Amino acid sequence: MSPKEMLFRPFRSFTFGFFLPLSAAKLIARKKSLLILSALPIGITLALYWFLIQSLQDWAKAGIHDLIQKLGMDPNGWLAWLTALTFGLVLILVSAVTFAFSSSIVASPFNDLLAEKTENFSTPVIRSETKITWRRQLQLIGIDLLKALAVGVASVTALLLSWVPVLNFFAFALMFYLMTFQYISYPQTRRGIGLLKGAQFIVLHPFASLGFGLSISLLFAVPLLGGFVLPLAVVGGTLLFAACEKH
Repeated sequence: MSPKEMLFRPFRSFTFGFFLPLSAAKLIARKKSLLILSALPIGITLALYWFLIQSLQDWAKAGIHDLIQKLGMDPNGWLAWLTALTFGLVLILVSAVTFAFSSSIVASPFNDLLAEKTENFSTPVIRSETKITWRRQLQLIGIDLLKALAVGVASVTALLLSWVPVLNFFAFALMFYLMTFQYISYPQTRRGIGLLKGAQFIVLHPFASLGFGLSISLLFAVPLLGGFVLPLAVVGGTLLFAACEKH
């Protein structure tokens, strides 16, 4: 490998990982099965939020109407209108903040299936076990729980380190790597790849993993966009795993 290739290889790996969510979006748009699995949890969450917001607004209007009447004021006056408007704006703001979290809960049963379907369209195509016994399924659940526990502990550690000068740089990098680890775990766990070997993926492919984790973290940070970013993270993590497994 020439010095020029050695110099630009980390940069190319980083940009490959960083733009994987865009590749995931293009793939989802082309494949009907991925589009349905991506849109279904978002649609369910939107429907739940619409019903909840409408119900809370109706309840608030009735309560405000009764309160204004008890105070001897006009229930159709400007004060009642302003109070209802303020409550509605606060409700919309709270909904915007919590939408990503709620959609992630609704999407959790769909994520593994979405990642599995993505494997059929990855480059190269990766195949998992055609038949999984109940013992194997219990083993995979155990691996998944162990990874979730490890991510939780590491996330708390990264959060604590983020308050320490100098170390906060490494804390942010750790958070980005944890983001990548979370979304490559779907294809890994299905193949019985445990915690240590799963983490080894990050060590072997640090620049692509950092780029992908940074990109997904930035997208999740945009208000209202979080729920729509989730399928990009799942599909992108599967594409990253497939591309790196080739090497």
